[in-house]
Amino acid sequence: MENQQKKGGWGKASKVLGIISIIFALLPLASAWCMILTAFNYVLAPIGILCGIVALCKSQNSTTAIIGIVLCALAIFAPYLLAEYYVESAASSIGNLMKLV
Repeated sequence: MENQQKKGGWGKASKVLGIISIIFALLPLASAWCMILTAFNYVLAPIGILCGIVALCKSQNSTTAIIGIVLCALAIFAPYLLAEYYVESAASSIGNLMKLV
């Protein structure tokens, strides 16, 4: 049993942090009041990327590590895409109000 190589949890940690970061990144879709919780995304996602890189360097759970890195990268860019959505919906709301006046 001593010859078995231990599989570390760096890849799993990266994947879990990626999932949590995606959740925090997409919370503003539920309510605009959740926008402040997006700040947690910018703390968790880089930590998840670092955990994934450590897992890849140690050759531990490379598939899980890559999934975690991709999720964390998506979580970093998701709020920018959501901001475009909010600006577009705000512009159409203002346009509709201007038609009423």
